[in-house]
Amino acid sequence: PLCPALLTAFARGTKVPKEWGFMSSRRKEHIRRFRRTPEYKAWIDVYRRFVKDVVAPIVGDSRGIAFQCPPTLRCQMPSIRPLGHRHRDDDYEGHQGEEINFWLPLTRTWGSNTLHVESSPGSGDFRPLELDCGDFFRFHGGQCEHYTL
Repeated sequence: PLCPALLTAFARGTKVPKEWGFMSSRRKEHIRRFRRTPEYKAWIDVYRRFVKDVVAPIVGDSRGIAFQCPPTLRCQMPSIRPLGHRHRDDDYEGHQGEEINFWLPLTRTWGSNTLHVESSPGSGDFRPLELDCGDFFRFHGGQCEHYTL
């Protein structure tokens, strides 16, 4: 696959074809190639419009917003191994306490194939996000723990 996140997801759960070896062994070059494609550029254009037309009005700050670009794309294939571990984004260097997460799955999610999030910092009341394609969920990922199964 051309998309590095999709290649990583495939490689986590199964043996990949030898032809894919170049992409996994030279990840930075693979990412650079991917980011030069028309498909990637179109995806970034759609992402920027989503931020401008949907996210910015919800945030409602007259001074504007700063946002991550490119966004983090995570692909989770069926597996007994979770994609990450329970965490708060503030546990990682480079995150700011003012960050707001918008989680936008590209497929329908429920139960064990979704993100689990606590409702407020330290509450521990995790619930699975059940969303349809096109839905999104806003939360404070810096302070609220979250994880996938």
